[in-house]
Amino acid sequence: TSRSAAAPDRLRARVLADWAPVVPLRTPWRRAAWIAPVAALMAGVAAIYWGPQRDWAAPGFAITMALSALQWITGLGVLIVALREAVPGRSLGRGATLLALAGVFAVLAINLVAKDAVAAAIVPSGRAWRFWVLCLRGSVMLAVPVLALGILCAARAWPTRPAWGGALAGLAAGVLTDSVLWQDRSTTE
Repeated sequence: TSRSAAAPDRLRARVLADWAPVVPLRTPWRRAAWIAPVAALMAGVAAIYWGPQRDWAAPGFAITMALSALQWITGLGVLIVALREAVPGRSLGRGATLLALAGVFAVLAINLVAKDAVAAAIVPSGRAWRFWVLCLRGSVMLAVPVLALGILCAARAWPTRPAWGGALAGLAAGVLTDSVLWQDRSTTE
């Protein structure tokens, strides 16, 4: 045998020695469904602790909760896009991803304007910084578990653009956990 014919046999032997079955990667929506209960729990904690302090029978309360549900579903959609982006060859493409992002920001803007019109949260004079810190700290604290799970699921798929997939997972975590109307309890007590 010549030297060139022996190389493929050695290569074949090495590949066969290392060959092992793998668990197939689940679809992006199934991996997102695995994270959804944690995201729902975090949004529920936010709703209980910082959520609307309104009368359940008030007409604006139903609108506020419907908008919160819409934002949560939008966040789940962004998570699916992030997990799809993580799989090589399965990304939506630049145009479709930018369109999805525009939809997310449109839902966030509509939510902000509508909730402000319905709930009319008023920040007392001199307490804006306290409200900002409370909102940021609460959002980050609740988003970390969702973000960690999203990044873990994305990393398992061997993404070709990990920064983009991670950014989308971060956006999804923020949108999911911040879907309730945040309000400081001290203004209502």
